[in-house]
Amino acid sequence: NSGGITDDQSLFNFYVHRASKTDPTAAPDGCDSVMVLVPCRTLLRDEQCANLPKAEAIELYKQQFTESMIETVRSAVFHRMGKIESLQDLEEHIVDEVVDTPVTWADQFNLAAGTPFALSTSWMKSSTPR
Repeated sequence: NSGGITDDQSLFNFYVHRASKTDPTAAPDGCDSVMVLVPCRTLLRDEQCANLPKAEAIELYKQQFTESMIETVRSAVFHRMGKIESLQDLEEHIVDEVVDTPVTWADQFNLAAGTPFALSTSWMKSSTPR
């Protein structure tokens, strides 16, 4: 399971924010700051992790958002954005990139299930299955 993302690269929505368009301090001169938010499921809670040291639990949770799954989603986003002529080579211009997943939120901010915006959420609450 790829966290709700399917093999069809057109079946999920994502949000794009270009902060540097309205705030020139958001990026160095001549550069842009772009954030892409892809809705995803929260971490599947594992009782085994409850009794592990935090670092070990986080390593187990990382298996839910593998590099392969992240790359699949990343590629799908660039594929979709590339439909806009001026964004076709966007990936070639990336200077710095940060990828956060629910594991990041769980690890850095001690958020249960890695969900920063609610007590809990589910894939069915996102716009994709509607």
